[in-house]
Amino acid sequence: EEARRKACGLFLNSACLRVNGYGLNNALLDADVLISFLLKKERTWILSHREFDFSAFAAEFEALTEKRAAGIPAAYLTGTKDFFRHSFFVDRSVLIPKPDTETLVEKALAFIESEFGADCSAALKSEFYILDMCTGSGCIGISVGCGLYDFLINKTGLSKEGVCAFFEKRVCLTLADISNEALTVCKKNAEKLLPKAVLRNTHILTADVKKKFPLINREKYKLITANPPYVPTEMMTELLQDGRGEPELALDGGADGLDLIGPLAQNAFAALSDSGKMFTETGEYHTEEACRLFKRAGFRNTRIHTDLADRGRVIEASK
Repeated sequence: EEARRKACGLFLNSACLRVNGYGLNNALLDADVLISFLLKKERTWILSHREFDFSAFAAEFEALTEKRAAGIPAAYLTGTKDFFRHSFFVDRSVLIPKPDTETLVEKALAFIESEFGADCSAALKSEFYILDMCTGSGCIGISVGCGLYDFLINKTGLSKEGVCAFFEKRVCLTLADISNEALTVCKKNAEKLLPKAVLRNTHILTADVKKKFPLINREKYKLITANPPYVPTEMMTELLQDGRGEPELALDGGADGLDLIGPLAQNAFAALSDSGKMFTETGEYHTEEACRLFKRAGFRNTRIHTDLADRGRVIEASK
C-alpha cells in the first residue's frame, strides 16, 4: 500500500501526465497495473492483500513508476493490454487498444449474427471474407474472428469439427497494415489468440488505405473493419505531449483528420461484395463529415454509432 501511494503521488505530480487531464483514478489504476505485472497477480488479489511484503519488488517497481511518470503508458511497460475479452501484446509500433474501439467490434459482430440469422443453413454455404485495414495490433480483426468462431460454436448447433470445416472452406480473415513493425505485433497476437481453424485461413498483409485493397482468391469481402489514422495533426501533437509515444503513423489524419477517410471509403466500396458492410472508427469531432465521405463513395444506409461516452465514434456503411 505504501508503494502504491508513492507511485500515485509521483504520477499526479508528473508534468507529462497532467497534460491530458490525468487524475487520481488514472494514477491508482496505473499503479495497480504495474504491481499486478510485477507480482503476476490479478488486481483484485492486490486490493485484498494490502499488507503483502512488497520489499523484494520495490526497486523494479520504482524503475517502472519513473518510466510511467515520464509518460510511457503502462501498457507499453507491461507489454499487454486487455481488449474485448482478450489480452493483446503491444509495443510502441502499435496504438494501445482503447475501450471505445470495442463499440466497433460489437457492431461488426452484430452484423455477422444478422447475416447468419436464425437459420444458418444458407449462410453456411456461402463464403464469408473479412478484412481489417489499419489493423495495428490486430485487436479489431482478431476479436471479430474469435467472435465469429464463438458464435458458430454456441449458436448454430454445429459441432466443433463442423465449425472448423466451415472456417477452413469458407471463411477468410485478412489483417492488413502499412507498417511492417505493426504486422509483426499483429502476427504474434493472431498466433496466440485465434482458434487454429481461423488462424489457418488468416492472411497478414502489407497494404495502404490509399491503394486498391488486397483480395484473397479474388473474392470480395462481406465485412471490412478499420481504425485508420483520423486525429488532426495539431491535436495529435498535443496528445503526444504526455510522452505516450504512440506511433504518429497510426494517429495522424492530416490537417482536419480526414486525409485517409475518403480513400478508405472509396477502396472499401470497391473491395466489398454486394450487401457487404463497412465499420470504421472516426473522431467525434468530424464524424458527420466522415459519414458524408462514405456516402460520396457510393455507400448507402450510413449510420453513426456512439461510444461509451455517447460520442459519435463508429460509422456503419452498407454497399
